[in-house]
Amino acid sequence: MAATPDGGALATAGPSSFDWNVHPSTPTADGGTATEKVARIQADPIRVEGLALAGGELFLDGRQGTGHRLYGFALDAAGRPAGPQTRRSPGLAGSDLPHG
Repeated sequence: MAATPDGGALATAGPSSFDWNVHPSTPTADGGTATEKVARIQADPIRVEGLALAGGELFLDGRQGTGHRLYGFALDAAGRPAGPQTRRSPGLAGSDLPHG
C-alpha cells in the first residue's frame, strides 16, 4: 500500500496471483472509503521445480529468476484445489533448498 496525494491509498492486491489488480482507495464524505479496480497486473510466470503432497495440500517449489518460493494449494477430498494458492516460504536462494 502507498499513500496518494488526495489522502487515499493505492493497493496492489487480489485473491491469487492470477487475479492481481491495482485498487485506489479514497475517503468518502461519510467518513468511509471507496475502492475500485483500475488496472490488472499480469501473473508472474513460475517454473515448477518440484511437487509434494502431504496433509491434504499440494506443495509446489517454483523458480522465479534466480530464486525459489514454496507454495501450497489446499485440496478437497477428491484431490481438487479447494482454495487459492498460498505462499509457504519467503524468497529462497537455490543454495537454501535441500537436494533430493
